[in-house]
Amino acid sequence: MEKNDAAAQKWLKEHLPTFVADANEEEYRVVSHTLVYSEEFEEYVFLNFRHTSLVVSLDRPEADQMILKHYGEQNILEYRSFVSDGNLVGYNMPLRITRVCFQPAQDAAEKVMPADIKKELVEEALLKDHVQTKVVAAGPKATLYFAWRNVQKRFFLFRFAQMCKRHNVKISNLRFAYIDPLSIKCILLGSIVMEGAIVGNEKKYKGFIREFEMLKNCREDILTALVDSATITGNQANVLRAIATLAEQILSDVNAALFTEEMCLEAFSFHPELTIKVLELFNAKFHPEEHDLKIFEQRRAELLKALTELDTGRKKHDDRRRAIFEQALNIIDHCLRTNAYNYHKLGISFRLNPAYMDNVKGFDRKTKYPELPFSVYFVKGWNYFGFHIRFRDLARGGMRTVISRDQEHAKYERTNMFTENYNLAYTQQKKNKDIPEGGSKSICFLYPNEDVEFERNIVRKELEGAGMPADKIKEALAQWTKEQTMEY
Repeated sequence: MEKNDAAAQKWLKEHLPTFVADANEEEYRVVSHTLVYSEEFEEYVFLNFRHTSLVVSLDRPEADQMILKHYGEQNILEYRSFVSDGNLVGYNMPLRITRVCFQPAQDAAEKVMPADIKKELVEEALLKDHVQTKVVAAGPKATLYFAWRNVQKRFFLFRFAQMCKRHNVKISNLRFAYIDPLSIKCILLGSIVMEGAIVGNEKKYKGFIREFEMLKNCREDILTALVDSATITGNQANVLRAIATLAEQILSDVNAALFTEEMCLEAFSFHPELTIKVLELFNAKFHPEEHDLKIFEQRRAELLKALTELDTGRKKHDDRRRAIFEQALNIIDHCLRTNAYNYHKLGISFRLNPAYMDNVKGFDRKTKYPELPFSVYFVKGWNYFGFHIRFRDLARGGMRTVISRDQEHAKYERTNMFTENYNLAYTQQKKNKDIPEGGSKSICFLYPNEDVEFERNIVRKELEGAGMPADKIKEALAQWTKEQTMEY
Protein backbone atom coordinates (compact mmCIF):
# COMPACT_ATOMS: atom_id res chain seq x y z
CA MET A 1 0.00 0.00 0.00
CA GLU A 2 1.37 3.39 -0.99
CA LYS A 3 1.76 6.01 1.69
CA ASN A 4 -1.06 8.35 0.69
CA ASP A 5 -4.73 8.90 1.56
CA ALA A 6 -6.08 7.55 -1.74
CA ALA A 7 -4.25 4.22 -1.32
CA ALA A 8 -5.41 3.91 2.28
CA GLN A 9 -9.04 4.61 1.28
CA LYS A 10 -8.79 1.98 -1.46
CA TRP A 11 -7.40 -0.57 1.04
CA LEU A 12 -10.25 0.14 3.45
CA LYS A 13 -12.87 -0.34 0.74
CA GLU A 14 -11.34 -3.67 -0.26
CA HIS A 15 -10.60 -5.14 3.17
CA LEU A 16 -13.00 -3.34 5.56
CA PRO A 17 -16.18 -2.67 3.56
CA THR A 18 -18.37 -3.00 6.71
CA PHE A 19 -16.58 -0.08 8.35
CA VAL A 20 -16.71 2.03 5.19
CA ALA A 21 -20.48 1.48 5.02
CA ASP A 22 -20.90 2.41 8.69
CA ALA A 23 -18.62 5.49 8.81
CA ASN A 24 -19.52 9.02 7.78
CA GLU A 25 -17.29 11.03 5.45
CA GLU A 26 -15.28 12.69 8.22
CA GLU A 27 -14.58 9.40 10.03
CA TYR A 28 -13.61 7.68 6.78
CA ARG A 29 -11.21 10.49 5.88
CA VAL A 30 -9.57 10.69 9.33
CA VAL A 31 -9.08 6.92 9.62
CA SER A 32 -7.58 6.58 6.14
CA HIS A 33 -5.21 9.48 6.87
CA THR A 34 -4.22 7.77 10.14
CA LEU A 35 -3.32 4.57 8.27
CA VAL A 36 -0.86 6.49 6.10
CA TYR A 37 1.22 7.25 9.19
CA SER A 38 0.35 4.09 11.17
CA GLU A 39 4.00 3.14 11.73
CA GLU A 40 4.62 6.42 13.54
CA PHE A 41 1.76 6.00 16.04
CA GLU A 42 1.47 3.89 19.18
CA GLU A 43 -0.29 0.54 19.09
CA TYR A 44 -3.73 2.03 19.85
CA VAL A 45 -4.77 5.26 18.13
CA PHE A 46 -7.75 6.92 19.84
CA LEU A 47 -9.64 9.27 17.51
CA ASN A 48 -12.18 11.33 19.44
CA PHE A 49 -15.19 12.95 17.76
CA ARG A 50 -18.11 14.80 19.37
CA HIS A 51 -20.14 11.89 20.75
CA THR A 52 -18.13 8.92 19.52
CA SER A 53 -14.58 7.63 19.29
CA LEU A 54 -12.83 5.38 16.80
CA VAL A 55 -9.91 3.25 17.93
CA VAL A 56 -7.47 2.07 15.26
CA SER A 57 -5.36 -0.92 16.30
CA LEU A 58 -4.22 -4.38 15.36
CA ASP A 59 -6.63 -7.21 16.11
CA ARG A 60 -4.89 -8.48 19.23
CA PRO A 61 -6.65 -10.81 21.75
CA GLU A 62 -6.45 -8.15 24.48
CA ALA A 63 -7.78 -5.31 22.30
CA ASP A 64 -11.22 -5.19 23.96
CA GLN A 65 -9.66 -4.93 27.42
CA MET A 66 -7.25 -2.18 26.42
CA ILE A 67 -9.95 -0.09 24.74
CA LEU A 68 -12.58 -0.49 27.44
CA LYS A 69 -10.04 0.26 30.17
CA HIS A 70 -9.10 3.48 28.35
CA TYR A 71 -12.75 4.58 28.35
CA GLY A 72 -13.53 3.02 31.74
CA GLU A 73 -14.72 6.28 33.33
CA GLN A 74 -17.09 7.19 30.51
CA ASN A 75 -20.58 5.93 29.85
CA ILE A 76 -20.33 3.64 26.81
CA LEU A 77 -23.63 3.03 25.05
CA GLU A 78 -22.42 1.31 21.89
CA TYR A 79 -19.31 -0.72 21.16
CA ARG A 80 -18.69 -2.29 17.76
CA SER A 81 -15.54 -3.66 16.17
CA PHE A 82 -14.69 -4.09 12.49
CA VAL A 83 -11.84 -6.43 11.52
CA SER A 84 -10.18 -6.50 8.09
CA ASP A 85 -10.23 -9.68 6.02
CA GLY A 86 -6.46 -9.53 5.57
CA ASN A 87 -3.36 -8.37 7.42
CA LEU A 88 -2.57 -4.68 7.47
CA VAL A 89 0.31 -3.91 5.12
CA GLY A 90 3.59 -4.04 7.04
CA TYR A 91 2.09 -6.07 9.92
CA ASN A 92 1.34 -9.73 10.55
CA MET A 93 -2.14 -9.06 11.96
CA PRO A 94 -5.48 -7.78 10.63
CA LEU A 95 -6.53 -4.17 11.21
CA ARG A 96 -9.23 -3.54 13.78
CA ILE A 97 -11.36 -0.40 13.98
CA THR A 98 -13.57 -0.08 17.06
CA ARG A 99 -16.45 2.35 17.38
CA VAL A 100 -17.25 3.57 20.90
CA CYS A 101 -20.36 5.75 21.32
CA PHE A 102 -21.14 7.83 24.41
CA GLN A 103 -24.48 9.48 23.62
CA PRO A 104 -27.78 7.65 23.17
CA ALA A 105 -29.34 7.60 19.74
CA GLN A 106 -33.04 8.22 19.22
CA ASP A 107 -35.12 5.23 20.31
CA ALA A 108 -31.93 3.70 21.75
CA ALA A 109 -33.77 1.24 23.99
CA GLU A 110 -35.71 -0.15 21.02
CA LYS A 111 -32.47 -0.75 19.11
CA VAL A 112 -30.85 -2.72 21.92
CA MET A 113 -33.28 -5.63 21.94
CA PRO A 114 -36.64 -6.75 20.51
CA ALA A 115 -39.69 -5.23 22.21
CA ASP A 116 -41.01 -8.53 23.60
CA ILE A 117 -37.67 -9.44 25.22
CA LYS A 118 -37.32 -5.90 26.57
CA LYS A 119 -40.77 -6.01 28.19
CA GLU A 120 -40.08 -9.37 29.83
CA LEU A 121 -36.65 -8.44 31.21
CA VAL A 122 -37.51 -4.92 32.38
CA GLU A 123 -40.55 -6.11 34.34
CA GLU A 124 -38.35 -8.54 36.27
CA ALA A 125 -35.46 -6.07 36.69
CA LEU A 126 -37.76 -3.52 38.36
CA LEU A 127 -38.56 -6.07 41.06
CA LYS A 128 -35.20 -7.81 41.55
CA ASP A 129 -31.61 -6.70 42.11
CA HIS A 130 -29.89 -9.50 40.19
CA VAL A 131 -29.44 -9.42 36.42
CA GLN A 132 -32.21 -10.67 34.13
CA THR A 133 -30.89 -12.48 31.06
CA LYS A 134 -32.04 -14.15 27.88
CA VAL A 135 -29.83 -15.78 25.23
CA VAL A 136 -30.78 -16.15 21.57
CA ALA A 137 -28.46 -18.40 19.56
CA ALA A 138 -27.97 -18.10 15.81
CA GLY A 139 -25.43 -20.53 14.36
CA PRO A 140 -21.88 -19.92 15.65
CA LYS A 141 -22.97 -16.74 17.43
CA ALA A 142 -25.31 -16.00 20.32
CA THR A 143 -26.79 -12.75 21.58
CA LEU A 144 -26.99 -12.21 25.32
CA TYR A 145 -29.78 -9.77 26.22
CA PHE A 146 -29.91 -8.46 29.77
CA ALA A 147 -31.59 -5.90 32.02
CA TRP A 148 -29.92 -4.85 35.27
CA ARG A 149 -31.01 -2.34 37.88
CA ASN A 150 -28.63 0.30 39.26
CA VAL A 151 -25.36 -0.99 37.77
CA GLN A 152 -22.17 0.98 38.36
CA LYS A 153 -20.88 2.41 35.09
CA ARG A 154 -17.23 2.90 36.04
CA PHE A 155 -15.07 0.17 34.46
CA PHE A 156 -18.07 -2.14 34.21
CA LEU A 157 -17.43 -2.99 30.56
CA PHE A 158 -13.71 -3.37 31.19
CA ARG A 159 -14.46 -6.00 33.83
CA PHE A 160 -16.85 -7.64 31.38
CA ALA A 161 -14.13 -7.75 28.69
CA GLN A 162 -11.73 -9.33 31.19
CA MET A 163 -14.33 -11.95 32.01
CA CYS A 164 -14.97 -12.69 28.33
CA LYS A 165 -11.25 -13.19 27.70
CA ARG A 166 -11.03 -15.64 30.59
CA HIS A 167 -13.92 -17.63 29.11
CA ASN A 168 -12.54 -17.41 25.54
CA VAL A 169 -15.57 -15.45 24.42
CA LYS A 170 -15.14 -12.99 21.57
CA ILE A 171 -17.37 -9.90 21.73
CA SER A 172 -18.00 -8.17 18.42
CA ASN A 173 -21.06 -6.01 19.00
CA LEU A 174 -22.33 -4.39 22.20
CA ARG A 175 -25.31 -2.06 22.53
CA PHE A 176 -26.58 -0.40 25.69
CA ALA A 177 -29.34 1.95 26.75
CA TYR A 178 -30.62 3.30 30.05
CA ILE A 179 -34.18 3.60 31.28
CA ASP A 180 -34.70 6.41 33.81
CA PRO A 181 -30.92 7.09 34.11
CA LEU A 182 -31.12 9.67 36.94
CA SER A 183 -33.21 7.48 39.22
CA ILE A 184 -32.35 4.74 41.71
CA LYS A 185 -34.56 2.57 39.49
CA CYS A 186 -32.23 3.15 36.54
CA ILE A 187 -32.12 0.00 34.40
CA LEU A 188 -29.26 -0.86 32.07
CA LEU A 189 -30.41 -2.64 28.93
CA GLY A 190 -27.74 -4.50 27.01
CA SER A 191 -27.20 -6.83 24.08
CA ILE A 192 -23.89 -8.57 23.48
CA VAL A 193 -23.09 -10.67 20.43
CA MET A 194 -20.79 -13.50 21.52
CA GLU A 195 -18.65 -15.97 19.61
CA GLY A 196 -16.52 -18.84 20.86
CA ALA A 197 -16.61 -22.24 22.55
CA ILE A 198 -19.28 -21.04 24.98
CA VAL A 199 -21.94 -20.97 22.25
CA GLY A 200 -23.82 -24.26 22.41
CA ASN A 201 -21.82 -25.60 25.38
CA GLU A 202 -24.16 -25.70 28.37
CA LYS A 203 -21.48 -26.34 31.02
CA LYS A 204 -19.28 -23.44 29.85
CA TYR A 205 -22.31 -21.18 29.51
CA LYS A 206 -23.38 -21.90 33.11
CA GLY A 207 -19.93 -20.96 34.40
CA PHE A 208 -19.98 -17.79 32.31
CA ILE A 209 -23.42 -16.72 33.58
CA ARG A 210 -22.52 -17.44 37.23
CA GLU A 211 -19.57 -15.08 36.95
CA PHE A 212 -21.51 -12.51 34.91
CA GLU A 213 -24.24 -12.32 37.56
CA MET A 214 -21.63 -11.37 40.18
CA LEU A 215 -19.91 -8.82 37.93
CA LYS A 216 -21.89 -5.95 39.46
CA ASN A 217 -20.35 -6.75 42.84
CA CYS A 218 -16.75 -7.42 41.77
CA ARG A 219 -13.65 -5.24 41.85
CA GLU A 220 -9.96 -5.94 41.44
CA ASP A 221 -7.99 -7.32 44.38
CA ILE A 222 -4.99 -9.58 44.93
CA LEU A 223 -6.92 -12.62 43.62
CA THR A 224 -7.49 -10.97 40.23
CA ALA A 225 -4.03 -12.06 39.07
CA LEU A 226 -4.91 -15.72 39.77
CA VAL A 227 -8.15 -15.33 37.83
CA ASP A 228 -6.49 -13.61 34.85
CA SER A 229 -3.84 -16.35 34.67
CA ALA A 230 -6.63 -19.00 34.64
CA THR A 231 -5.27 -20.52 37.87
CA ILE A 232 -8.76 -20.18 39.34
CA THR A 233 -12.10 -19.05 37.90
CA GLY A 234 -13.97 -15.88 38.77
CA ASN A 235 -16.59 -17.91 40.63
CA GLN A 236 -13.91 -19.62 42.70
CA ALA A 237 -12.37 -16.23 43.52
CA ASN A 238 -15.74 -15.11 44.93
CA VAL A 239 -15.83 -18.22 47.16
CA LEU A 240 -12.30 -17.47 48.40
CA ARG A 241 -13.24 -13.85 49.17
CA ALA A 242 -16.14 -15.08 51.28
CA ILE A 243 -13.92 -17.58 53.10
CA ALA A 244 -11.31 -14.86 53.74
CA THR A 245 -13.86 -12.51 55.28
CA LEU A 246 -15.26 -15.25 57.48
CA ALA A 247 -11.79 -16.47 58.49
CA GLU A 248 -10.91 -12.94 59.63
CA GLN A 249 -13.90 -12.95 61.98
CA ILE A 250 -12.80 -16.29 63.43
CA LEU A 251 -9.08 -15.56 63.71
CA SER A 252 -9.44 -12.00 65.01
CA ASP A 253 -10.06 -13.58 68.42
CA VAL A 254 -6.54 -15.05 68.17
CA ASN A 255 -4.72 -12.03 66.72
CA ALA A 256 -6.72 -9.23 65.10
CA ALA A 257 -3.61 -7.52 63.71
CA LEU A 258 -2.13 -10.65 62.14
CA PHE A 259 -5.18 -12.32 60.61
CA THR A 260 -6.92 -9.59 58.61
CA GLU A 261 -9.05 -10.16 55.53
CA GLU A 262 -6.21 -8.79 53.39
CA MET A 263 -3.74 -11.23 54.98
CA CYS A 264 -6.11 -14.12 54.27
CA LEU A 265 -6.31 -13.15 50.60
CA GLU A 266 -2.53 -12.76 50.54
CA ALA A 267 -2.12 -16.33 51.77
CA PHE A 268 -4.42 -17.65 49.03
CA SER A 269 -2.46 -15.68 46.45
CA PHE A 270 0.99 -16.62 47.77
CA HIS A 271 0.27 -20.38 47.78
CA PRO A 272 -1.90 -21.04 44.70
CA GLU A 273 -1.10 -24.76 44.89
CA LEU A 274 -2.76 -24.93 48.33
CA THR A 275 -5.58 -22.64 47.24
CA ILE A 276 -6.42 -25.03 44.40
CA LYS A 277 -6.57 -27.89 46.92
CA VAL A 278 -9.00 -25.84 49.07
CA LEU A 279 -11.23 -25.22 46.05
CA GLU A 280 -11.12 -28.89 45.02
CA LEU A 281 -12.19 -29.77 48.54
CA PHE A 282 -15.06 -27.28 48.38
CA ASN A 283 -16.10 -28.64 44.98
CA ALA A 284 -16.03 -32.27 46.14
CA LYS A 285 -18.39 -31.44 49.00
CA PHE A 286 -20.84 -28.98 47.43
CA HIS A 287 -20.91 -29.20 43.64
CA PRO A 288 -24.47 -30.29 42.78
CA GLU A 289 -23.32 -32.78 40.09
CA GLU A 290 -19.72 -33.60 40.97
CA HIS A 291 -19.86 -33.93 44.79
CA ASP A 292 -18.24 -37.07 46.15
CA LEU A 293 -17.54 -37.56 49.86
CA LYS A 294 -14.85 -40.19 49.19
CA ILE A 295 -12.97 -37.71 47.02
CA PHE A 296 -13.61 -35.07 49.69
CA GLU A 297 -11.89 -37.17 52.36
CA GLN A 298 -9.01 -37.90 49.99
CA ARG A 299 -8.56 -34.22 49.11
CA ARG A 300 -8.82 -33.30 52.79
CA ALA A 301 -6.01 -35.68 53.73
CA GLU A 302 -3.85 -34.31 50.90
CA LEU A 303 -4.41 -30.73 52.07
CA LEU A 304 -3.58 -31.55 55.69
CA LYS A 305 -0.37 -33.28 54.58
CA ALA A 306 0.61 -30.28 52.42
CA LEU A 307 -0.03 -27.89 55.32
CA THR A 308 2.10 -30.02 57.66
CA GLU A 309 4.96 -29.91 55.15
CA LEU A 310 4.65 -26.19 54.42
CA ASP A 311 8.13 -24.69 54.78
CA THR A 312 9.40 -21.69 52.81
CA GLY A 313 12.19 -20.97 55.27
CA ARG A 314 10.26 -18.14 56.90
CA LYS A 315 8.62 -19.69 59.92
CA LYS A 316 6.66 -16.62 61.03
CA HIS A 317 4.96 -16.26 57.65
CA ASP A 318 4.53 -20.02 57.24
CA ASP A 319 2.75 -20.26 60.60
CA ARG A 320 0.45 -17.35 59.73
CA ARG A 321 -0.48 -18.72 56.32
CA ARG A 322 -0.86 -22.26 57.67
CA ALA A 323 -3.35 -20.97 60.28
CA ILE A 324 -5.35 -19.24 57.55
CA PHE A 325 -5.53 -22.38 55.40
CA GLU A 326 -6.47 -24.44 58.45
CA GLN A 327 -9.40 -22.09 59.06
CA ALA A 328 -10.43 -22.36 55.41
CA LEU A 329 -10.51 -26.12 55.96
CA ASN A 330 -12.42 -25.62 59.23
CA ILE A 331 -15.03 -23.52 57.41
CA ILE A 332 -15.51 -26.11 54.67
CA ASP A 333 -15.70 -28.94 57.22
CA HIS A 334 -18.47 -27.16 59.15
CA CYS A 335 -20.30 -25.62 56.20
CA LEU A 336 -23.67 -27.31 55.86
CA ARG A 337 -24.99 -25.51 52.82
CA THR A 338 -23.98 -22.84 50.30
CA ASN A 339 -25.40 -20.96 47.33
CA ALA A 340 -22.03 -20.85 45.52
CA TYR A 341 -23.34 -22.95 42.62
CA ASN A 342 -26.73 -21.26 42.39
CA TYR A 343 -27.84 -18.63 39.89
CA HIS A 344 -29.47 -15.23 40.57
CA LYS A 345 -27.41 -14.49 43.67
CA LEU A 346 -26.05 -11.21 44.99
CA GLY A 347 -23.34 -12.73 47.17
CA ILE A 348 -21.82 -15.96 48.47
CA SER A 349 -23.47 -17.39 51.56
CA PHE A 350 -22.85 -20.29 53.94
CA ARG A 351 -24.87 -21.98 56.65
CA LEU A 352 -22.39 -23.14 59.29
CA ASN A 353 -22.41 -25.68 62.06
CA PRO A 354 -21.49 -23.46 65.06
CA ALA A 355 -19.09 -26.16 66.25
CA TYR A 356 -16.51 -24.55 63.96
CA MET A 357 -15.98 -22.09 66.83
CA ASP A 358 -14.44 -24.93 68.86
CA ASN A 359 -11.80 -25.61 66.17
CA VAL A 360 -9.69 -22.46 66.35
CA LYS A 361 -6.15 -23.03 67.60
CA GLY A 362 -5.15 -20.66 70.35
CA PHE A 363 -8.70 -19.64 71.24
CA ASP A 364 -10.92 -20.90 74.07
CA ARG A 365 -14.42 -20.41 72.76
CA LYS A 366 -16.19 -20.75 76.14
CA THR A 367 -14.40 -17.73 77.59
CA LYS A 368 -15.94 -15.39 75.00
CA TYR A 369 -18.93 -17.29 73.62
CA PRO A 370 -20.39 -19.28 76.55
CA GLU A 371 -23.11 -21.05 74.56
CA LEU A 372 -23.01 -22.47 71.04
CA PRO A 373 -25.84 -21.10 68.86
CA PHE A 374 -28.26 -23.35 67.02
CA SER A 375 -27.03 -22.06 63.63
CA VAL A 376 -24.86 -19.40 62.02
CA TYR A 377 -25.49 -17.91 58.57
CA PHE A 378 -22.95 -15.82 56.68
CA VAL A 379 -23.26 -13.85 53.44
CA LYS A 380 -20.62 -11.87 51.53
CA GLY A 381 -20.99 -9.45 48.62
CA TRP A 382 -18.48 -6.97 47.31
CA ASN A 383 -19.59 -4.01 49.42
CA TYR A 384 -21.10 -5.81 52.40
CA PHE A 385 -21.06 -8.91 54.55
CA GLY A 386 -23.35 -10.07 57.30
CA PHE A 387 -24.27 -12.73 59.84
CA HIS A 388 -27.47 -14.21 61.20
CA ILE A 389 -27.17 -16.08 64.50
CA ARG A 390 -30.04 -17.95 66.12
CA PHE A 391 -30.11 -19.92 69.38
CA ARG A 392 -33.14 -22.05 68.53
CA ASP A 393 -34.57 -23.48 65.35
CA LEU A 394 -37.61 -21.28 65.96
CA ALA A 395 -36.28 -17.85 66.92
CA ARG A 396 -36.95 -14.18 66.46
CA GLY A 397 -35.02 -10.94 66.83
CA GLY A 398 -33.91 -7.87 64.88
CA MET A 399 -31.21 -6.64 62.54
CA ARG A 400 -28.46 -4.05 62.88
CA THR A 401 -26.71 -2.28 60.00
CA VAL A 402 -23.20 -0.88 60.44
CA ILE A 403 -22.34 1.81 57.87
CA SER A 404 -18.64 2.67 57.68
CA ARG A 405 -17.59 6.23 56.79
CA ASP A 406 -14.15 5.49 55.32
CA GLN A 407 -11.49 2.78 55.15
CA GLU A 408 -10.06 3.60 58.59
CA HIS A 409 -13.48 3.35 60.19
CA ALA A 410 -14.19 0.15 58.26
CA LYS A 411 -11.01 -1.57 59.48
CA TYR A 412 -11.80 -0.60 63.06
CA GLU A 413 -15.39 -1.89 62.99
CA ARG A 414 -15.05 -4.84 60.63
CA THR A 415 -13.41 -7.41 62.87
CA ASN A 416 -16.03 -7.01 65.62
CA MET A 417 -19.08 -7.96 63.56
CA PHE A 418 -19.40 -11.60 64.60
CA THR A 419 -18.79 -10.80 68.27
CA GLU A 420 -21.34 -8.01 68.21
CA ASN A 421 -23.88 -10.20 66.44
CA TYR A 422 -23.34 -13.04 68.92
CA ASN A 423 -23.79 -10.75 71.91
CA LEU A 424 -26.98 -9.25 70.48
CA ALA A 425 -28.42 -12.69 69.72
CA TYR A 426 -27.36 -14.11 73.08
CA THR A 427 -29.00 -11.19 74.91
CA GLN A 428 -32.17 -11.70 72.87
CA GLN A 429 -32.12 -15.39 73.78
CA LYS A 430 -32.14 -14.46 77.48
CA LYS A 431 -34.96 -11.96 76.92
CA ASN A 432 -37.05 -14.64 75.21
CA LYS A 433 -36.70 -17.19 78.02
CA ASP A 434 -40.42 -17.05 78.84
CA ILE A 435 -41.75 -17.49 75.28
CA PRO A 436 -41.50 -20.43 72.85
CA GLU A 437 -39.25 -18.60 70.37
CA GLY A 438 -35.53 -18.45 70.96
CA GLY A 439 -33.35 -15.41 70.36
CA SER A 440 -31.80 -14.40 67.06
CA LYS A 441 -30.14 -11.33 65.56
CA SER A 442 -28.65 -10.31 62.23
CA ILE A 443 -25.95 -7.80 61.40
CA CYS A 444 -24.95 -6.25 58.06
CA PHE A 445 -21.66 -4.43 57.60
CA LEU A 446 -21.39 -1.95 54.70
CA TYR A 447 -17.98 -1.03 53.33
CA PRO A 448 -17.42 2.67 52.51
CA ASN A 449 -19.31 3.89 49.45
CA GLU A 450 -16.29 4.93 47.38
CA ASP A 451 -17.95 4.61 43.98
CA VAL A 452 -20.50 7.40 44.30
CA GLU A 453 -18.06 10.22 43.48
CA PHE A 454 -16.77 8.45 40.35
CA GLU A 455 -20.29 7.61 39.22
CA ARG A 456 -21.37 11.21 39.75
CA ASN A 457 -18.60 12.41 37.44
CA ILE A 458 -19.80 10.05 34.73
CA VAL A 459 -23.37 11.31 35.12
CA ARG A 460 -22.11 14.92 34.99
CA LYS A 461 -20.33 14.25 31.67
CA GLU A 462 -23.53 12.73 30.27
CA LEU A 463 -25.61 15.75 31.27
CA GLU A 464 -23.03 18.18 29.86
CA GLY A 465 -22.95 16.21 26.60
CA ALA A 466 -26.73 16.41 26.43
CA GLY A 467 -26.51 20.23 26.64
CA MET A 468 -28.21 20.67 30.02
CA PRO A 469 -27.65 24.12 31.63
CA ALA A 470 -25.08 24.29 34.45
CA ASP A 471 -27.61 25.19 37.16
CA LYS A 472 -29.85 22.28 36.17
CA ILE A 473 -26.85 19.91 36.19
CA LYS A 474 -25.95 21.00 39.72
CA GLU A 475 -29.51 20.44 40.90
CA ALA A 476 -29.80 17.06 39.16
CA LEU A 477 -26.47 15.85 40.58
CA ALA A 478 -27.41 16.87 44.12
CA GLN A 479 -30.65 14.89 43.91
CA TRP A 480 -28.88 11.94 42.24
CA THR A 481 -26.18 11.84 44.95
CA LYS A 482 -28.76 11.91 47.74
CA GLU A 483 -30.81 9.09 46.25
CA GLN A 484 -27.80 6.94 45.40
CA THR A 485 -26.33 7.32 48.87
CA MET A 486 -29.60 6.24 50.43
CA GLU A 487 -29.99 3.34 47.96
CA TYR A 488 -26.48 2.14 48.83
